[in-house]
Amino acid sequence: QRLGSRSAAQCSRHLKLSGSTMEHAHNRVLGEILEAVKSDDIYHQVSVVASIMVVMSGVLHSLQGAFAWHDVKKQLNLPRWFIGCAGLWMLGSGTAFLYDKKLGFPFIASSMGGAAATAALGNFPAQVGVLISTATMVACGYGAKLDFKDQTYLMACGGMWLFGAAGRVFLVKEPEKTDKAEKVEEEKKEKKTK
Repeated sequence: QRLGSRSAAQCSRHLKLSGSTMEHAHNRVLGEILEAVKSDDIYHQVSVVASIMVVMSGVLHSLQGAFAWHDVKKQLNLPRWFIGCAGLWMLGSGTAFLYDKKLGFPFIASSMGGAAATAALGNFPAQVGVLISTATMVACGYGAKLDFKDQTYLMACGGMWLFGAAGRVFLVKEPEKTDKAEKVEEEKKEKKTK
């Protein structure tokens, strides 16, 4: 009986700690956004807007992955689980950047590396995304005034960009084979209409 009460007390303490940590993170991210709104520093504002674009893109991709919007799946030639996971990664990287720019920028680089690879592997209209994702990454880094003179940090950011691009290129080689269940379902629908 004592063991059970200790566990309950420990759980209660842990939940209070995680709640205060989440509240701190929430306040810090919102504070960063409000500071950018009030600031006269255009570079700071651009980096915050660019990271908010990454967050919003992450939310959209997560919804696309969850609700299987087939037009997007066909356009990007990706299975919906990958679109959803990439969206969650973008959401997290944009939020991490708003929380701490130096810590979050390598994650922004990985998100934009994956976005650039996805755009490069697509058809013409989608290939413009290479420029958009690169410009977003540059806006985040330049506007945050990060110290890119530190070679280790620069290599970490470049490595994370390659990580994101490689994830897109090598993780999903043949989306047609990964979505067999969806393909079977579509074939059943076609047979019913005939």
